[in-house]
Amino acid sequence: MDRASFLLKAVRQGAQLATVCTEPGMIALATAKARDLAGLSPCAVLSIEVSVSPGVMKNCLSVGLPGTDRRGPEVAAALGAVAGDPRLGLEVLVAVHSADMQAAHRLVDERRVVVRCDPGRQGVYARARVQGDGHTAEVAIEGSHCRFTTMILDGRELSGQEKAAVLSPRGTPGGVTEEEVIPERIREFSLPGLVEAVLSMEESQVAWFREASTSALSLGECALRGECRQAVPAWGAGLARLLSASGWSSGSLSGLMERVRVLVASAVSARMAGVPWPVLTSAGSGNQGIVCSIPVLSVSQSKGVGAEREARALVLAQAINVFLKAFTGNISALCGAVTAGAGVAGAVCWLLGGDMAQVEGAVQTVLGNLFGVICDGAKGSCALKCSVGATEGVLAGYMARQGVFLHREEGIVGSSVGETMQLLELISQEVLCRTDMAILRARSLGLADPFPAGSTRG
Repeated sequence: MDRASFLLKAVRQGAQLATVCTEPGMIALATAKARDLAGLSPCAVLSIEVSVSPGVMKNCLSVGLPGTDRRGPEVAAALGAVAGDPRLGLEVLVAVHSADMQAAHRLVDERRVVVRCDPGRQGVYARARVQGDGHTAEVAIEGSHCRFTTMILDGRELSGQEKAAVLSPRGTPGGVTEEEVIPERIREFSLPGLVEAVLSMEESQVAWFREASTSALSLGECALRGECRQAVPAWGAGLARLLSASGWSSGSLSGLMERVRVLVASAVSARMAGVPWPVLTSAGSGNQGIVCSIPVLSVSQSKGVGAEREARALVLAQAINVFLKAFTGNISALCGAVTAGAGVAGAVCWLLGGDMAQVEGAVQTVLGNLFGVICDGAKGSCALKCSVGATEGVLAGYMARQGVFLHREEGIVGSSVGETMQLLELISQEVLCRTDMAILRARSLGLADPFPAGSTRG
């Protein structure tokens, strides 16, 4: 496989349409698939048990869910079991009706849903067991949000051929086949190598990203107009009122940056409230997808860039984010707005005609500026962090185009993005590795091994 094809596949594996925050979405997908594997109707589900990694649990505690005002991993698990369509991937909860919501709430209220945190697991991990009508099905998702690694029906693990038969294939936009690649291999790239690979992709392969990315922009605009439910406080609307009162100019760079800040905050705020809107993910995260999309589209539109160049810039932002996440982990203690913002910086600088040294400098600037911003779980305040990552990415892109960026040995910044990420990986492993568990303990979360009788989430 050539490098461009590998990169496209690696990016595409983490770029899917999601209508719900991807961690509760993954739980819902797991319970929906387990129910489907057991051949149960929604009303036949008797009990649900789920085990997740600390990072996944952290991102399920406070985020909104479609169709309900309740929050938490138990509600996500119940909604998946009674209303989820496992064929839809991270759009699993796209159609939750009032009756579904009531049935899910009943399962939770009757204590028939148990979700436990497994401190021995890391990254993207969820295991779900569903029982009913004399059947028990168990599935595991690991590595990425839709990657089923285990399927067990009535105590017997399905073979690889059997699993393939019950897994519904996803679509293949952009001409990408479903051959799976190991995304960690992207670490072998240099940043110039990433740019070269993106530029060598066929136009037909990158066009889909442009179409899919516009949904995030539409969500931000819709939320800003007050046409969809937002989290409280409504950060985007509040920022817009403040800026309007200040008389900001939409034609200036500062105006462009503030527009990006407002739209990103509005889109993330609405998404974290549970608005079921399809958003293109990046490295498996819808919020990171919003950060990679809105700023690049906004700069492109302000400069009158053509469709193909705009699409390549969007893919470049995604590719840089995936590259950086290969060092930090898709679910980690580092806020995804940092890596996504760095992707924006590189893509914006390239859009403006920056050379390779400037593109790399733009990425380095965001990493040196924002590294250390922690992820304390998915919730409404993600709108603030994401809006900062987006606007700092735009600023870094413009500054680097002028030759202004961070250089080697300024704090954690190395001689290249790859070297910087090796340093950040070391810091993550030695300093940030206990952050998720500390956050969960601070939330008074009961911990248990997967599936034994005993403590549940308190």
